[in-house]
Amino acid sequence: MKAATRETFGKTLLELGHAHSDIVVLDADLAKSTKSELFGNTFPDRFFECGIAEGNMIGIAAGLALAGKRPFACSFGCFLIGRFEQIRMSVSYNQAPVVLVGTHAGVTIGEDGHSQMALEDIGLMRNLPDMHVLQPTDAIDTPQIVSYLVEHRVPAYLRLTRQKMAPILPDTYTFSLSEGALLPQTPPPAEAQLLMLVSGGPAEAAMLAAQHLSADASIPTTCAVMNTLWPLPQTWLDSVITSNIQGIITVEDHYTTGGLGSIIAEHTSLPVQKIGIETYGQSGTESELIHHYGLDTQSIIEKSLAFHKGLNLSQL
Repeated sequence: MKAATRETFGKTLLELGHAHSDIVVLDADLAKSTKSELFGNTFPDRFFECGIAEGNMIGIAAGLALAGKRPFACSFGCFLIGRFEQIRMSVSYNQAPVVLVGTHAGVTIGEDGHSQMALEDIGLMRNLPDMHVLQPTDAIDTPQIVSYLVEHRVPAYLRLTRQKMAPILPDTYTFSLSEGALLPQTPPPAEAQLLMLVSGGPAEAAMLAAQHLSADASIPTTCAVMNTLWPLPQTWLDSVITSNIQGIITVEDHYTTGGLGSIIAEHTSLPVQKIGIETYGQSGTESELIHHYGLDTQSIIEKSLAFHKGLNLSQL
C-alpha cells in the first residue's frame, strides 16, 4: 500500500513515544501536515507548538537537546532551511542532537508552488559538519530510520515526502547508515552497464526505468536507493560501482546542484547523468509537475538512453 513518508514518520514517532519518555516534538503551526499531531495528541506535555516561528523553534529544540531530551523539530523543509543561520549555529556548531524534520520536499507537493518547495535543502544541510542527511524511500525503511535517530543522538535532517510512495524495498531490508539498498528487481552491479542511484520521491519511477532499460533496451541497469545522503556511504558506494559500470545516473526531486547528483559526481571519475530539478518550481498537479520536470518513468528512460548512447560514442 502506498504511503507518504511523512505519514509513516508520524505513526512511528507516536509508537516510539511510548518507549522513550525523553522524546519531545516541536512544530511550527503545521502539525497536521507534518503528522507530528499524532504524537502531540497522545503526549501533549511533550509537544510544543511554536507557531510560525521556525527560528525560535530551532533554538528551543537545541536547548532541549543539550538538556538531554530527544527533540524532533518539524516543519516544511523549505521553511526549516529558510532559518539556516539558526541551524548552523544553534544545532550544528553546538553539536546539538536535534532531528530537523523537513516534510513536503521537492516539486511533487503540487499546487502550493515554489514558495513551499524544498529544492536546495540537501545541498545546504550536507555542508554542515556532523549533520546527518537522510531521505527514506517508503514505509519499509522510514520506521527504521526514525528508530535509528531516536537511538543515536546526532544532529540530523530528515527529508520527507507529501506524495504517497509505493513500497519498493524488500520486506527483509534492514537500514544501515553506511549502506544504500540495491533493488532486487533489477540486475546486480556485477552484470550491469549502468548504475542508477535514486533518493526519495522518484524511487519507483527510477526502478521502473531501470527495469525497462534492462529488459527492453538490452542495457543492464542496476537501480539502488540512497536513503543516507550524508555522511556518504563511501565503502558501500565503491562496492556497487563495479569495473563494468560505464556510467552513473542519479534521479532526485531536488536541484541537480548540491544534491545526490553532486554528491556522486564529487565521489567518482565516471560520467554522471544528473536527472533532477534545474529551474524554479511552479504550481501544478503532482502528475503534471513530475512530467514537466522529467521525473516520470518515460522521461528517465529517454534521458538514460541518450546518456548511454553518448557513452558508447565516446568510446569509439
